Amino acid sequence: MTEYLSKIPKKYHNRIVLHNHYGLALKFNLAGVHIGRREKTSFKARMKIRALKLIKPSIRVSISYNNLQDLIACRGKFAYIFLKAIFDRHNVTEFNQPYNPKQLAQELEACNHKVYALGGVNAARVRLASQCGFDGVVLQGSFWSRREKKMDFFQSVVESCNVSNPRKKSMDIQAVKIQMPGRAS
Repeated sequence: MTEYLSKIPKKYHNRIVLHNHYGLALKFNLAGVHIGRREKTSFKARMKIRALKLIKPSIRVSISYNNLQDLIACRGKFAYIFLKAIFDRHNVTEFNQPYNPKQLAQELEACNHKVYALGGVNAARVRLASQCGFDGVVLQGSFWSRREKKMDFFQSVVESCNVSNPRKKSMDIQAVKIQMPGRAS
């Protein structure tokens, strides 16, 4: 991970959030750390994050939740939250079973955090996420599992984001090539 981060130009470090190897967030002066499934239950990981916040109070901490009940019960202070598995990745229905748009909209309106929809996101679903009150969308499997035209797919999602919420600043896309010895870039 150290080698990988050292290959990324420093001007982009303030945009990087690590999902593990939290100590590297200080070493490389990164934007933040993300609390994943394992870290939520790990006392050691929680102590590392508290130590990071003491050393660098400006570091952003984010978290993921797999259900609406966890979001409702959230009492922590986070820069943002990912709410997972929102959309059906098999395209049988729009939303996954436990979510309904009306309840999502009510809970997101009452929430004091920025919340991003993760799971099954594509350009057509950006408007649905916006209508429910999500602050944005996250691409994960829908992007990485694509074999071809990843940047075209990404561009279409960004364009949908800009159309769905024209009041927000538009997004700028820049591809960054990172050379790693022995790996495809």
